[in-house]
Amino acid sequence: MSRASCRNRRGLTMAELIVVLAVMAVLAGVALPVTIHQVGKAKVSSTRHEIADLAESIRAYAKDVGYDPAQVRWGRFPAEAPGAGRYRTILGTDLEENLTGSGWNAALRRGWNGPYVSSERTQTDPDGRGTESAIEAYRVDGWGRYYVYMNRNATGGRVRLTDSERVVTLTSGGPDRDPRTDDDNINVIVYRGPIY
Repeated sequence: MSRASCRNRRGLTMAELIVVLAVMAVLAGVALPVTIHQVGKAKVSSTRHEIADLAESIRAYAKDVGYDPAQVRWGRFPAEAPGAGRYRTILGTDLEENLTGSGWNAALRRGWNGPYVSSERTQTDPDGRGTESAIEAYRVDGWGRYYVYMNRNATGGRVRLTDSERVVTLTSGGPDRDPRTDDDNINVIVYRGPIY
């Protein structure tokens, strides 16, 4: 090979390579925060849809078994399980299993007609204590933390209830994963009305 052809096949110099790497680093620095922000917005949106679907499942369950959440004097619509840490009450298994053993009564058009939720499982740290476990995916939000289920007739947050009023709510702790902070929680009222 002649010297002229060797000079024409020259690669990038060290300075050119450094400039290319610097441009790529600047682009990555701009793209990363935008990507993280979009992922956060997607989690909020997906959690809003999931919590609304779960509320509909609870309403369908109530209609099928023949009672309204207002007729339940304390808890148990569907069964609540005690939670740990920030999660005082979490959704029980009435939506996925027929705990009472009642079948569908065609004459009365009532009875357990589920399952009302998918029984698929996910691996997560649902109560934020640093221990992962496999739990039902419908019980956790986009951040892998439990939805908080409450069926109460007492003072709750900013809403004052009377003794004859019932409110059933589902709450996600939101991006900070803490349902005790109201600023970013995602809430759905499943039922609010009188106790019959």
